[in-house]
Amino acid sequence: MKIKLIRSDLNVAAAYVDDPQVITDERGLLWWPLGAVMEVDKVGGKLLVENGDAEPADAEAEEVCKNWKVGREAVLVSREMLAQCIDPSDRQKYRDGEMDNEDEDSDDDM
Repeated sequence: MKIKLIRSDLNVAAAYVDDPQVITDERGLLWWPLGAVMEVDKVGGKLLVENGDAEPADAEAEEVCKNWKVGREAVLVSREMLAQCIDPSDRQKYRDGEMDNEDEDSDDDM
């Protein structure tokens, strides 16, 4: 099945290092570009879609990930909070728009 990655902060697993879509940054780290489409197994694809890292990119993925759009906005916000290392105690404030990642960073300076 195929999925399309919707984040640009995903490292590449060892099985995919030779994929021509893979980007190498200045530190030598391997990343998937935003919008990369990749062939994955059903378990891995379902996990990436449910975690907010990808969307189905073919009929098989749509079938495996039925109802993936239900609650999608909440999944994407949760995924972004995870990526930004928002403390769990601050996540409701983030959801309510009372803080952003800059607020979280400023706590470290105290």
